[in-house]
Amino acid sequence: MALSRLLPSLAALALLGACGSEPTGPSTGPLVPGESRLLSGASSSEKIFSITVPAGTGSLQIRLTDGSGDADLVVRFGARPEPGLADCLSESDGNDEECLFDAPEPGIYYILVYGYTSYTEVRLIGSLLPQSGATALTAGVPVEALAGGGGSFRMYSIAVPAGATSLNVTFDATGDADLYLRRGALPRLNVYDCASFTETGNESCSVTNPESGTWFIRIEGFNPYSAGTLRATIGAPPP
Repeated sequence: MALSRLLPSLAALALLGACGSEPTGPSTGPLVPGESRLLSGASSSEKIFSITVPAGTGSLQIRLTDGSGDADLVVRFGARPEPGLADCLSESDGNDEECLFDAPEPGIYYILVYGYTSYTEVRLIGSLLPQSGATALTAGVPVEALAGGGGSFRMYSIAVPAGATSLNVTFDATGDADLYLRRGALPRLNVYDCASFTETGNESCSVTNPESGTWFIRIEGFNPYSAGTLRATIGAPPP
């Protein structure tokens, strides 16, 4: 879905900003980290929240999940979002939305939940997490004994050289974890180049003739998992 779909409803915010006032909208107060808020709203409705991030936070994750209809997520640091002024925009079909900030700047983040259509019983969750960055992998060398809870995630990276013919990533575990792959940036639950989410802990992603650069890998605990093994292999370029 395109960024332009948000612009008509946010035009009022832009006008307020042009008049020198802080953009405003229906405010529902601060989020308590880790607690979910159950939301419903009409088409084109706007609900604004805030979350305070202390110094030293590893990552900030803001999610919409569950419910019916279609709500979108817009996040901005230090001020309320308005057209063209947002640090994260998440607007997939349905209500599976995520904004993820690695090593976030401390301060207040403003969250706009926008009803692309009407929506009911959608959960908004803001989490302050300890993990930050991505652990570098060596091609062909497995990382073993991985475990995590439902909703947890781990990030890894691998450098793909120019001319590589393939990138293959597998994850095998007991339980249920999902796999996401993205070039150049940390994968989000709705923004990735490859994803594998079966109902088991056995996942794989394969990319033919991948672009060179850093590829990031995310292991997401859909349910708790244990005894996980992550492996990434790269097809060698021709001699």
